[in-house]
Amino acid sequence: MTDCAERPVSLHQVRWFPLVFLFAIGCLSSDPRSDGVSLAPDSNRDAASHLQAAPLSLDPAILKARNFGESPTLAKHVQSGSLTPVSERLPENPLVVIPMDEIGRYGGTLRRALTGDVVQTPGVAKTLGEGLMGFERPLPKSIQYNLAESHTFEDAGRIAIFNIREGIRWSDGVPFTVDDILFWYYDMIVDADARDVPLFPSDWAVDGKPIALSKVNDYTLRIEGPR
Repeated sequence: MTDCAERPVSLHQVRWFPLVFLFAIGCLSSDPRSDGVSLAPDSNRDAASHLQAAPLSLDPAILKARNFGESPTLAKHVQSGSLTPVSERLPENPLVVIPMDEIGRYGGTLRRALTGDVVQTPGVAKTLGEGLMGFERPLPKSIQYNLAESHTFEDAGRIAIFNIREGIRWSDGVPFTVDDILFWYYDMIVDADARDVPLFPSDWAVDGKPIALSKVNDYTLRIEGPR
């Protein structure tokens, strides 16, 4: 299990909210090693069953005490008073990701490059997007919660209710709420003068009629299909 790390949503990511409600698009391909050995996942390796050093669940005492670790770089800013403590930056119920082998260590250098053309915007979206739900990593064997922490269905599945993790914040510290999702949907997708394609996206329509999104409260989103 990794350290509970803050996952701020950058303000420019609002453009990519088609992924924020149900699924995050698949992962980019693995990076090649400089010695020519591929780092692609081994299809014969079951990530859920192999021996690892990380615990498989979060100790409830950690969540209750909100005693989280963080990057030494960020800890310096907390000590100087320019950044609030990590316990105040994380959601009430933070997302915990179980690693392949062991809990990661801070530091080092990460080098990442897109494999397609420089204008391959879907590739950029994959590296930036945060969805309400997303595929399990590193292998997409299941769909798991991300920005959302639970969901239910009503009216024989015609209505979906998503509960967002309370306490998620944008990179400027402003809380992420249902209002942000409604802004993206109605002001950037439904509004023909704002969206970047002439036709309404079929992903958000049933029999040619747009799906309706509405606010139950700040952290509860209602998605309803047309009758």
